[in-house]
Amino acid sequence: MATKAIDMATIMKALWNLRQGHAIGHAGWQVGNENQRKVFDLFERYFDEIICLNDIDCTAKVEGARIIVEAILDKSVKWLDGIAKDETIKIGTVHYPAFKLKKGCTVFKVEGFECPLLVIETKSGDNLWLMMTEKQLEGMELVRKAFEIVEGRRLRHPEYITSSDAIIPKIDFNLKPDIGFLVGASTFASGVNWVIDEARQEFKFRMNEEGARAVVKTSLGVLGCCVSFETKKEVITIDKPFIGFFTQKNSGFPLAIFYSDFDSWKSVGKLRAL
Repeated sequence: MATKAIDMATIMKALWNLRQGHAIGHAGWQVGNENQRKVFDLFERYFDEIICLNDIDCTAKVEGARIIVEAILDKSVKWLDGIAKDETIKIGTVHYPAFKLKKGCTVFKVEGFECPLLVIETKSGDNLWLMMTEKQLEGMELVRKAFEIVEGRRLRHPEYITSSDAIIPKIDFNLKPDIGFLVGASTFASGVNWVIDEARQEFKFRMNEEGARAVVKTSLGVLGCCVSFETKKEVITIDKPFIGFFTQKNSGFPLAIFYSDFDSWKSVGKLRAL
C-alpha cells in the first residue's frame, strides 16, 4: 500500500475566496460528479468554520477571463516534550525510525470505530489526531473518514481511556494529490458562467522528534464565459381575439385592460383625433 493525502481545508478556503472576493458561487455550483457534490456539500455545511481557518493564506490573480486562486497552508507544531526520545517500531524484520511522546497524549475509544483515537496536544494548543486503520484510504474516502472521526469525537460521547505515552513513526512525504475531479464544476454570476478548469494540489508532510509540519498548496482556476443566446427571427401573427393593457414605468399594475374581438378590427384615424 502507498501513502495517500488530500487537503480539503485549502480547497475550501479557495472556494471561500472566490465567493467573498469575486462574488463567484453565491448561487451555488452545478456539479458533474459525486465527488464534486461532496465537496460543495462540505463547503456549505462548514462555511462559518472555513472563515476561521487563519492558518491558510489565500491570494488570487486575474488573467483575462480567468481567475487563479491559490491557498497555502504552512502548519507547524512542536511537542510538549520538547525534543522527543528516539525509538524504533519493529514490524517483521524491519525496524522503522520512531519517537516517543510522554506528554500531551490522550487516547479515546470512540463509538463506531474499532481502533482507538490518539489526540496529541502541542505547544501551540493545536491538536494532532491519529487513528490506525487497516483499510487504505484516499481521495474523498479519506476526507469522509476524517470528518467521521471528528464528528464521532465531538458528538458520540467518546470514552476517555487514558493519558498515555505514545510511540509514533517518523514520516516524510511529498505528494501531488489528484483533485482533478473538481474540474468542470460551474456556477453562474453576473451574467457570466464560471467553470473550474484547473485544480492542482501539492502536499508535503514531515513528522519527527521535534514536531510535525504540513505545507499544502492548492490552486484553482476558474474560467468565465459570457452566456449569450442567439435570437431566432420569428414572425408572430395576432390572428385571434386578444387581451391587452398598459403598465407605467416601474409599475406592474395593469392600466386600460381590454379584450379585442373581431368587431373592433377596422381601419382607424389618427391617434390625436381620438
